[in-house]
This record gives sequence, structure tokens and C-alpha cells, in this order.
Amino acid sequence: MFGWYLRWRHGRGFGVHSPFAFDFLRAELRPPRGYVYYHYDRLPQTPAFDRRTIRLIFRIMQRLRPASAAVSDSALRQTARMACPACRFNCETPELAIISDDSAAAAVSTDIASGASVPHLIILRPYSKEKLRLWQSARTSASGGMGFGGRHSRALVFVSNPKLPRQDFDIRF
Repeated sequence: MFGWYLRWRHGRGFGVHSPFAFDFLRAELRPPRGYVYYHYDRLPQTPAFDRRTIRLIFRIMQRLRPASAAVSDSALRQTARMACPACRFNCETPELAIISDDSAAAAVSTDIASGASVPHLIILRPYSKEKLRLWQSARTSASGGMGFGGRHSRALVFVSNPKLPRQDFDIRF
């Protein structure tokens, strides 16, 4: 009954006691209205993903600055390249994986099951069983990190960092 209230509350930073989680939530996942990054006008348009999702990917890539990433969709790869020009794409062990289809989810799940380190994850809608299975395995396999999102959010975001405590925030963004 109070699930919507907790999502609303945590989505605005109330009750989030981790400084990293609060800052990530307020700056990247739910920035204030009118908040504009540079390059917003140059981001690619695609019929598969709406403008808000493309901007979300851009902000997260700007924040995490991974050295390597696995991205299957060309528009998302272009967005990631604009946000992080030094990033290498589609390498063996990526630091960040943007999951937009089930084949990418299966590949990352196999890597995690084989004992590879858990990368930062951005799992985009629509959520399938394979994507949700990857979400669960990443959260249980990681030694540290924070998960943001839920079935009502635009994406499931997992920031993998052994220095962070294992916490999950069910929020809508």
C-alpha cells in the first residue's frame, strides 16, 4: 500500500543516507526541472528510445566515465561515445554494459556466472525475464555497489563498486 510513497520519497532523496546514492540520484537519475547538460541538443534521436532515456544514458556515462563499455545499439553507442570519448567499446571485460536486448543480457549473465567482475549495468525497458535474471545475478554476485530502479522506472541501474555498501533503492525515474 505504501510502495508508491516510498518510491516517491526515495526518488527525491528523502531517506537516502548514503552521500553517493543521494548525489547520484539527484544529479543523474532525477535532476531538477530545467537542468540541462551541454550536448543535449546534439544527442542522437532514435525511434527505439525516447529523448529522456538517451539523456539518462548520457548523464550516467558522464558520471561513471568507464574505460570500456559494451553497447549493442548504435544510437546508444553514439550517445555513450559523446559522453565518454576515451571509452573503448565492445571489449572482453567491460566496466559498463548497456543492456537493450535479451542477447546482450544473456552474454553479460554468462560472464558474471563464469566469475568475471560485475560491471556497472544499465538495463533498459522493456524488461524481459532474461534482463530481470541478469539484474538479480548482478546484485547477488557483486561484493559492493548500489542498485537504482524498479519495475516502474525507465531503467535499472547498478553501480558496481566494492567500496560502496550493497544497497538497493526502489525508485521511479
